[in-house]
This record gives sequence, C-alpha cells and structure tokens, in this order.
Amino acid sequence: MTKTQYYKTVLMACTIAFFILWYLEYQRTTLVESYWLALAALACLMGYQYVRMSSPSGGKKSSTSGKVQNQQSVTPSSSKKKK
Repeated sequence: MTKTQYYKTVLMACTIAFFILWYLEYQRTTLVESYWLALAALACLMGYQYVRMSSPSGGKKSSTSGKVQNQQSVTPSSSKKKK
C-alpha cells in the first residue's frame, strides 16, 4: 500500500466516522451544537479529494481500465471451412 493510498483510506474513514457522529449528535442536540462535526467531515472529504487529485495519476483511471480486451483473435484461415 502506497503512502497516497494510505492517506486516501484514512481520510475517507474519518469522513464517514465524522458524518456518522454528526448525525447521531444532531439527533441528540441542535445543529448549532453539532456543527463542528459536520465541518470536520467536510474538511476530511476535501482533504481526500486533494490527495486523490494530487496523486501521480491525477485522479484519472488508466485508459485500459474498464475496457474488456479480447484475448482471442480470429485468423482468416481458421474461420474458413476446409473441404
């Protein structure tokens, strides 16, 4: 696991944890008292996006990802029937 993947994993986990804590705290108190948890979740999410976009790939997937590559090739001689 590279350093960038580690940071992305930690930041996403913190984002989810702060969001869950904010939701539970919001049910117990008011929005004003739980606002800092929502801001912490947003800050972690923005940090995740920054790390993702500043990675060497730039947040883009490689051109071959998601494409199915045909491993079998049909040659003209194999498609003709022999008599």
